[in-house]
Amino acid sequence: MSDEQSRHPLHDARQQGGHPLSDKVPEPEKPKGRGIPIPLGAKQPILTYTLIAINVAIFVIRYIMPELSNEILLWGYADTNAILQNREFYRLFTSMFLHFNEMHILFNVIALNYIGSNLERLFGHTRFGLVYILGGLFGSILPLFFNSGGLGASGAVFAIWGAEVVFLYHHRAIFGKAGRARLQNSLVLMAFNFFIGFSANALATVADSG
Repeated sequence: MSDEQSRHPLHDARQQGGHPLSDKVPEPEKPKGRGIPIPLGAKQPILTYTLIAINVAIFVIRYIMPELSNEILLWGYADTNAILQNREFYRLFTSMFLHFNEMHILFNVIALNYIGSNLERLFGHTRFGLVYILGGLFGSILPLFFNSGGLGASGAVFAIWGAEVVFLYHHRAIFGKAGRARLQNSLVLMAFNFFIGFSANALATVADSG
């Protein structure tokens, strides 16, 4: 065998007990990132979008039919005397879908979309729905202790916001800076929501007493 053949790379590889094409090319290392190993309860926030559609539809009906607007408002809002004396408990539920003016529903819809769309994916439809309904009922019951009327989805929105705060705090090590940033943004949004909701309920009480 000639010296050129002995120096051939395939010949050298056989002498060393391997083949130059038999070794696998090492895969590049994947960048180490901090994922969020939290399973989603729902892929799409269908209930959130449905609730937004219901609230907006009722407000639009009242807006384009002014002759029925006050009747719908007086029939459905959480009036203390009607609930406690006449036992019209349905008002605790219907008041959750009534809003006094454009600013009132605008901030509730924005907050519901921002917080609800995220929380429903994490909690799932059923758990999210329970938090929303129970929070809305509590928001309707609370004004009864102050002998004032109430309306709007603010109670429900504050309930899902509180649930998100607890969830992000519980998983703060996972969400890190992103979780803290989201809490700050939602806190500002809910501060505006509280002010608008409080003003709307005060105006509704004055209008009813007048």
